Amino acid sequence: MRLKFCIVIGLLVWLQGCVLFVPEKKVDSPSVKSSELHQAPPLLQFELPTHKLLYNAEFFSNTEEKTVLYLLKQGAYYANLKDSYRLKACKALADVYEEDGFWQAGWLLAYSFSDRGSCITHKERLKILYELNSLISLHKEIQWLNLAQIQTLEHINYLKARSVTLKEKISILESQLKKSKDENLMLETLIKELKAIEDIMNKRVSDESA
Repeated sequence: MRLKFCIVIGLLVWLQGCVLFVPEKKVDSPSVKSSELHQAPPLLQFELPTHKLLYNAEFFSNTEEKTVLYLLKQGAYYANLKDSYRLKACKALADVYEEDGFWQAGWLLAYSFSDRGSCITHKERLKILYELNSLISLHKEIQWLNLAQIQTLEHINYLKARSVTLKEKISILESQLKKSKDENLMLETLIKELKAIEDIMNKRVSDESA
């Protein structure tokens, strides 16, 4: 019995030793061309449906949460594109919104292209948000976000108008200050001239007294 046990143990030790000394096959990592590392991303990560029925199937047959999640993912994708690709995507969305009136395209325009690489102006962005919030069927989450964005853009408009007013006031004050400096300079010159005349008169008086 002991002999069988020793033989089994010996076989196990021998098998483990064989496993340890079996040479591992070297797996070559797939070669990546340097050009592939710098390939431009596709224009649209999530392709925009070209037909209104497809939009309905994509957005209105699903839950509101899925629609909002889709827009957030798509918006983040556009926001992180390089400037040249951002501009192409912006123009493509603008065409879809203008020609077909899909509110999703307008929403992405208003939120994903608010700074660099944009094809719309601040005024156009605000106009799109007003149009979107007039839609009764718009999701409550989207409406709430739109209202907050509208307030932000309107406040920016107020700050811009305030900045223009302050610049005009500063310009007026600078003009008045310059005018005051010129007047002061004229007064200083006049005082010097009067002082010189006074000195001359005092000298004549003293000469006559002598």
